[in-house]
Amino acid sequence: MRRRDLHVGWYFVGAGAGVPAALLATVAVTGLAPDLRGVTFAVCILGMLVLAAFSVVAGLRDLDLRWAHLTVGGSMALMTLAIAQAEQSSQALLELYAIQPPLAIYILGRRAALPYLAASFYLYASFLLASDFDGAPVRIAIFIGIILVLSLMLARGQRTVDEFYRATAQLTVVDPLTGVGNLRALRRRVEDEIDRCRVTGGDLSILVIDLDGFKQVNDRYSHTIGDKVLIESARAIGSVVRADELVARRGGDEFAVVCARDNHTDVDALADRISNAVRDARSQLTDGIPTGATVRAVHWNGIGDAEAFMRRSDNVLHDAKAERDSALTVNG
Repeated sequence: MRRRDLHVGWYFVGAGAGVPAALLATVAVTGLAPDLRGVTFAVCILGMLVLAAFSVVAGLRDLDLRWAHLTVGGSMALMTLAIAQAEQSSQALLELYAIQPPLAIYILGRRAALPYLAASFYLYASFLLASDFDGAPVRIAIFIGIILVLSLMLARGQRTVDEFYRATAQLTVVDPLTGVGNLRALRRRVEDEIDRCRVTGGDLSILVIDLDGFKQVNDRYSHTIGDKVLIESARAIGSVVRADELVARRGGDEFAVVCARDNHTDVDALADRISNAVRDARSQLTDGIPTGATVRAVHWNGIGDAEAFMRRSDNVLHDAKAERDSALTVNG
């Protein structure tokens, strides 16, 4: 869960405890429920406010939302005790049970919220039936229907939001043209691999790749053909690497492969396979233009952080391109 969503979730949980406490306190102070008096009632209100404050602090400290059960369950228990103290006025307070179930579904998910949903229905019905209220079954049915519809709407809305976030997250790490990882995905993977290497040992290698003669493709043919070259090159690279090795487009006509840590001794062989695969894919698209790729291996070897490693890989590729262009000039 994103940090911002975690904070918002905890603030909603806090509101689920604080709002009923404020309503109960208001009803008691204004005299609308004369039976709401005594130490027990005051302790209930104070306890709910403490749970609300705990939720705010938990949000600020990025505490896991699994701890929200403490606030949701605790506030429901204290609210029930306060309603029980109301005696004749309890009927007017039963709608407070409409707060917790939808909130629990929205914050904790449908399965985790089922106990709160069942408890709300049971407590609402028990208090109403015990009060000998005329038309209690109808009122109970209406209450259950409203809570179920509201809960289903929130659950569906939450699924839609989750799907949107997943799709957005996917777009932020995938190059839209080629379908491989983008620069953000590459940096994130390098950071993760370096952290893993520092804990478990081992080395990290990446292959940096630049397509030969790509500018000529755009100049002589078109950018449409250039895009197709990029797509087919990315597909060719992906066809020769392992499933656990990330292929990413660094930008322009540059790609990179984050090699598996146990594949260090085969990096040079992999570089040759990538170069051959790219050449075969490109040879079918353009004539009279170099169709290969410049591929260089860069090893981390435990030196520097991810940012330094990425800069070093940039320098290696820059030097390789300069060497290639110099050789082409001399041969030309």
